[in-house]
Amino acid sequence: MSRSLTPSRIVLERNGVERTVAAAVVEMEVGVRDPEPGSSILPWPDPNQDIPALDTDEDGCTSPDVGWIVYGEPRDRDYAVGVDAKLVKGMWGTPANPAIVPPGYLPNQRPRLARGHLLARQLGGSGDTIANLVTLYQSMNQGPLLRDEDVIRAAIDSCEVVNVSSIPNYQGSGSFPVKSVTITAIGNCGFFLQDTTPNLGE
Repeated sequence: MSRSLTPSRIVLERNGVERTVAAAVVEMEVGVRDPEPGSSILPWPDPNQDIPALDTDEDGCTSPDVGWIVYGEPRDRDYAVGVDAKLVKGMWGTPANPAIVPPGYLPNQRPRLARGHLLARQLGGSGDTIANLVTLYQSMNQGPLLRDEDVIRAAIDSCEVVNVSSIPNYQGSGSFPVKSVTITAIGNCGFFLQDTTPNLGE
């Protein structure tokens, strides 16, 4: 991952695709560091949503950390480029919105396809933005990818604060462009996961 800073934004480049976010994103390293002062990253839950944030008594954890999620700006308006997040217990997202159709998705395709979250619903990921949805085979989305997400969720439920990066790897701009998804997750108490899951149908 390479970075080039400007006064108001940071440009991240992965897999040859540049993506711009509104502020500096935490680097994937052991330990947890908040976004830089003055960033426009909003804490999770979004203050514009009618979802109260959990305090330490409600979630059972002693950490005062507040989670956040940054979705990369989609390429060509529809191609999600990745998500970075700091995840804490109590974060839950939304299911995939049927009105949002990521590139390559067909409802009656065989093998079955899914509007797959880059950052899973159970990890706080939104299903209401094209920036978090890509076309995945259902067997991959509900199989090896789900297993990784379950492991991360278990770490968060045990009160680890986990930095997550989820990146789609593209093979072009054809009818079915995503060849795999790479997830890196690093907790503040030793948790580590890095996995690239091929997008294969069964």
